Amino acid sequence: MTFIISLLFVVIMLSHCVAIIPFIRRIREHIMPAVEDFGILSIILHYDIGILLELSGFEYYNPFFRPFLQADTRSTIISLTILIVSPWLFIFGSRLVKNCITLESAQQTSTILAKRAPIFYLVVFVVSCIPAIIGYRALSGYGAKISLLGSDYIRDLGLWTIIIYFPLYFLAYFVRQKNSKTGVGLVFITFLFIANVLATLPTGERTTILMPILIISLFTFRITIARMAAICISLVLLASLILPIFRWHYHDATSSTPELLMDTINGDLSRSQELVESIERSNLTGTRIMPYPMAGYVFAALQFVVPRSVAPWKGYSTAAYFTGSIIHADPDALEWGLGVGAIEEIMLNAGILWVVPGLLIYGALMGAFNRLSVRVPSLLIPTRLAPLWMCGYGLPTLMLLFAVMGGVCWICHILFSDGGVPVKNARTLRFYEGVKVRSLSSSLFSRGVRTIEMR
Repeated sequence: MTFIISLLFVVIMLSHCVAIIPFIRRIREHIMPAVEDFGILSIILHYDIGILLELSGFEYYNPFFRPFLQADTRSTIISLTILIVSPWLFIFGSRLVKNCITLESAQQTSTILAKRAPIFYLVVFVVSCIPAIIGYRALSGYGAKISLLGSDYIRDLGLWTIIIYFPLYFLAYFVRQKNSKTGVGLVFITFLFIANVLATLPTGERTTILMPILIISLFTFRITIARMAAICISLVLLASLILPIFRWHYHDATSSTPELLMDTINGDLSRSQELVESIERSNLTGTRIMPYPMAGYVFAALQFVVPRSVAPWKGYSTAAYFTGSIIHADPDALEWGLGVGAIEEIMLNAGILWVVPGLLIYGALMGAFNRLSVRVPSLLIPTRLAPLWMCGYGLPTLMLLFAVMGGVCWICHILFSDGGVPVKNARTLRFYEGVKVRSLSSSLFSRGVRTIEMR
């Protein structure tokens, strides 16, 4: 390992440790971390953990990628440089639009209006039962062989695939309502959780099974550093234990828990190897593997809006072209894909030099979502989970899971919620960094100005 690469490894750890400080500080202050904080956490989870494990001597095995430490010098230097600046691009981009927000516009939570609650429960119950029944019938027809069902289940649903995620969308909205803390609310959360499992289990994806657990545990109770660490470790361990159920090639194999854990980290969490491979398959500008520049983003925008029969030129996802280039297959013949995050997606679609402006744009979007989630508290969950997933999954997945989730939460907020509980005093300004609160009148503090707390 050359001196320059060793130095870059040190700098990347220092950079990420400093960048994550606001996230930790905000949790200690009982303030919901900003959207870009979750984006920074995504970088750490999807790149740093895998790199640190390799540096610690753990063996990395993936049939499609070589270990990060075995990459050529050029790719390693470029990838480490990108990882060093990525968190700060999120931060700088978010500050372009975030600035400061008045406490009057900041909302802690919202409540489903009493006169509209029966309509809400009835509509959500009926709509959630439909995909749950579809999923249950699919499981019954295939003898509950989940690992063999996923591609057929999605293909049969076609554009209607989006309906199977509605219990998850409703759960993300309901958890942010005060009604969820009541006895009826807890029963309804349980119903939505079961409906989501039945609806999405045939897809063969563990993500949609584990995400409700994350939503309930992370956004229902007040978060501490220790509790959040326990949640993350528990979910990774659970994902490892259920891996044989969702992957057909584990049916006849006997793997220990540590082996399953390493397979989960290498296959589902670590993206450092994909980053190096993407660099080697990208030009400085333009695209090498996509049919035309930005083709992956065109597909993401049109995937559930325009059918392929109407727009055959919309192509396929970036992950499909990336996977096809590695295994030498046509994207339209694939029923699976390798994980591609936001950084890899930018360079594969536009070129390596576009990573910097691309991440700045992502940061600006995070700043906009910061402001939006303050004004519409029902949007807090999709605006935090999307950046947490963004370094591990491509834009089509983010659009399917979180863009539609945000739309459903916003519509439900308009139709059923009271609009939130604003902090009354309009003269107090608060920087939405969760750290610094300042007052234009000292008398305001004597009346107990409250910040946005995680409820």
